[in-house]
Amino acid sequence: RDPDEVAAAVAAEQDRRAALWCLIGDDFLESVFDPPVVAEWLAARGYDHTPADVERLGERVWTLVRLFNVREGFDRDDDALPAAITGASGEPSDGGDEPEGAAKSEGADGDDDVDGGSDESPPPGIDPDEFDDLLDRYYAVRSWDADGRPTRELVEHLRLDTLPDRPRVGERPASPDD
Repeated sequence: RDPDEVAAAVAAEQDRRAALWCLIGDDFLESVFDPPVVAEWLAARGYDHTPADVERLGERVWTLVRLFNVREGFDRDDDALPAAITGASGEPSDGGDEPEGAAKSEGADGDDDVDGGSDESPPPGIDPDEFDDLLDRYYAVRSWDADGRPTRELVEHLRLDTLPDRPRVGERPASPDD
């Protein structure tokens, strides 16, 4: 698949679910949750919202969550995948086959071969460079800068620029060491 399409699909799904959660729905409703259906449902309840309003709600929520995280010091580094997913877990610290703290599983016959298959190594993890490229594309779809901070234009477009206690867009929050 085209990486730009993947990034757009991830952002759209996040927005969709964020709007659903605001309407006191859960993920079990996601199959019937469609912005036109929600707008119609809201109209029946006396609320005048278009499908675009519903979509914007999810985008506002996701951006607001990111603004909160930025205010608390999160940045691109916090969006990195854990080593276990990238396959770069390194040497186990206890000399065993499992990373420290990992639960050891046993198969039904008591051996360590849970899947009953061969002793081949697991498939390689997600390529960190490909993930980094997708993250760049995701940030672009979201209108966030290269460090994962929502842009001033996006914050103003979503009318989040007047909220109290938010980070100044484009500035890093003060670190606890300052």
